[in-house]
Amino acid sequence: MNFKKFISVSILTVLSVGTSMAKDYSGAELYSNEEWMYGKYEARMYMGAISGTVSSMFLYANGSEQTDGRPWVEIDIEVLGKNPGSFQSNIITGKAGAQNTSEKHHAVNPAANAGFHTYGLEWTPDYVRWTLDGVEVRKATKGSQIVNGQDQVAALSKPQGIRFNLWSHEDAGWVGAWDDSKLPVFQFINWVKRYEYTPGKGPNGSDFTLDWVDDFDTFDDSRWGKGDWTFDGNRVDLTENNIYSRDGMLILALTKKGQEMFNGQVPVDNEPSPASSSSVQQQIPSSSSVQVQPASSNSVQVQPASSSSATVIPAYSSSSVIGMDLQPAEQRTIATAEIQNSSLMLNITSAGEVRVEVMSALGKVLMKETKNYGVGMHSISIEQLPAGQYFVNIKQGSSKQALKFMKK
Repeated sequence: MNFKKFISVSILTVLSVGTSMAKDYSGAELYSNEEWMYGKYEARMYMGAISGTVSSMFLYANGSEQTDGRPWVEIDIEVLGKNPGSFQSNIITGKAGAQNTSEKHHAVNPAANAGFHTYGLEWTPDYVRWTLDGVEVRKATKGSQIVNGQDQVAALSKPQGIRFNLWSHEDAGWVGAWDDSKLPVFQFINWVKRYEYTPGKGPNGSDFTLDWVDDFDTFDDSRWGKGDWTFDGNRVDLTENNIYSRDGMLILALTKKGQEMFNGQVPVDNEPSPASSSSVQQQIPSSSSVQVQPASSNSVQVQPASSSSATVIPAYSSSSVIGMDLQPAEQRTIATAEIQNSSLMLNITSAGEVRVEVMSALGKVLMKETKNYGVGMHSISIEQLPAGQYFVNIKQGSSKQALKFMKK
């Protein structure tokens, strides 16, 4: 069930003076400025959900709402406020006024509004796939996803952009009864990844190649736009005033009109190396699974884990970092590490996409990047960090490695 019907630009000006100004609430929508044909999309999110709301991540072809007979093209992940213990997957095809939908529901534990999860969408000519924390929860294939005689996967025939929104629908049967005493409510997005569809040419012969990652340390208006419209059945106006970038998070807000702001605390995402759609769980190796090579003569000496003077030591037990789960991991060293002057030097053992996060001793993420590394030594500046103990978490594929170091 989906009621989204977007207002075209040609009539937006008129409605902003009439309908939209009459609404008592403000929501938010983030949309990509670019659209793509096929790809994989992942987002690490803490969803906003109170009864009566919709908190979402979806792919959408601009203009689908037009009533001139053009195709409707959309793929959804939606958390409905009446049940944040699940999310709704959906494909919407057909045309405006005669949409075909295929809703299914999938359990989320902990609830979508009680913790961070990694939500994933894969869209190819042959299938659409939904993942939660790296685990497939639904796959719709070409030739088998038929609604009202239409092959929905084949009908996804136009480029789509990625969008996120937080709003309230007027149908209590779909989203739950509305109670504005629970406002404000917020959706937090830690990061978004987009992968190009490159059949057989991705890492290790996969079908997807990383295109970009946005960690939201700042707001990139060359990549994203902020919605300023409304649509049928929506009790809120979407406004740019309810989108914020703070503490490495993109925040969408749903508030009463005139109270558009965020003055709360940004939740901490304690998964330092988020799961991708190719893995199942966040896993941390034991110290015996990682070896740190001796430092070069011009670097700070690396010591065994038991030494109090260690600059870089092997992986630690998960109990030493707040919020980390203890799981077995693939027994592979991604990198060896050493400190040289004000740089963390990583010697990468296998080429490919690597995610690196530097955390404080209390588990706060201070620096992070994801990029394709070649084999060999790579430098990450830690000049801006004050003296103290830090952790570096490294992820490549399903392998994860954890080290800690002292900056003196």
